[in-house]
Amino acid sequence: MPPGIAVRTLLHILTKPEHQKDLDQHAVREIIEWLQANPDTDENELFKIEWGYLPLLDHQVGRAPRGLERRLARDPAFFCEIIRLVFRSDKEDRKESQPSEQEQKLARNAYHLLDGWRTAPGTTADGKFNGEAFSKWLGEVKRQSKESGHFRIALDAIGKMLPHAPPSPDGLWIDRSIAEELNARDAAEMRSGFTCELFNMRGTHGFSAGKEEREIAGAFFKKAEALEENGYARIATAVRDLGKQYERDAEREEKSDPFEDG
Repeated sequence: MPPGIAVRTLLHILTKPEHQKDLDQHAVREIIEWLQANPDTDENELFKIEWGYLPLLDHQVGRAPRGLERRLARDPAFFCEIIRLVFRSDKEDRKESQPSEQEQKLARNAYHLLDGWRTAPGTTADGKFNGEAFSKWLGEVKRQSKESGHFRIALDAIGKMLPHAPPSPDGLWIDRSIAEELNARDAAEMRSGFTCELFNMRGTHGFSAGKEEREIAGAFFKKAEALEENGYARIATAVRDLGKQYERDAEREEKSDPFEDG
């Protein structure tokens, strides 16, 4: 089937709310994944489809908005636009008026996209990582977000994506270009977002009487040591503090009774 037929059908459904409630969500995800892999799919049309069906696309169900994520990763202006859709500028007073239904929908979609973003800026078409391209992208984001009053929240969002970036080819657990940017003096919010996502990546877990927490703490201490040995003191401190947090969690679990209420 020519991709244009699938594109027109999916876009038409978006204009018919009465048809959307009976949608086979699994089938829609399968079609979108097929369009993403099809070299004949128009990139701009795919952008519209992924944006329109964004609530159905999630890494947890194995169907990510790959086109939108690639655009975030290569276009700093698009990333900054998404940030502005979700977050208020720190240069503006809080608005008293309530956002319209359309503005709320745009903000929900933008937040969903940022929350699930896994494609690091600097990632090439073949999946490799270009540190120079990442630093150039980040520099432009810093410039635009400072102008709009979204600098801190933009860096936090970037930091939450960076744990999913590839490691350094020379064996360091994080790419050196990323470590360099995380270690920058003005990157406190990015370091905070980075360690927050490292913590959240553990996901749900059971009671281990502190054993698992001790192991995780030890792993983070080793990662911090590797960073410090390579001259990245600020991000090393942040990662070491995460290890200490796991140590405290281990101590609490060691003293707790898993069968005790509260």
